[in-house]
Amino acid sequence: MDELLQKLIEDVKVRSRVLWEKGLEAKQLASVILDEQDYRVCSKTWDLLSLGYVPENGGYLAFHYWFDKVRGTEWARENCPDALMYHDEYEYKVCPTCLTDNR
Repeated sequence: MDELLQKLIEDVKVRSRVLWEKGLEAKQLASVILDEQDYRVCSKTWDLLSLGYVPENGGYLAFHYWFDKVRGTEWARENCPDALMYHDEYEYKVCPTCLTDNR
């Protein structure tokens, strides 16, 4: 049982690291598309929110915080966590998660 639990914990850490990296990609995009003042506020807020988080346990937070800042971009469409649910062009014209046009 210990071995199975260790494997599960390691899998969660790996997934969290992947999301952390995606969050950093979104942060980089945000630094380009947001005006300087907005980006500074977002970055400072992120610094406060992420205290104590590391890639192994904070990936979900990093991804969703920065994803929210880049909604409506092509990057958001390509990395939308709800693509399978909302990117059906017959049902939704605009994805409510990434705010991109499905037409």
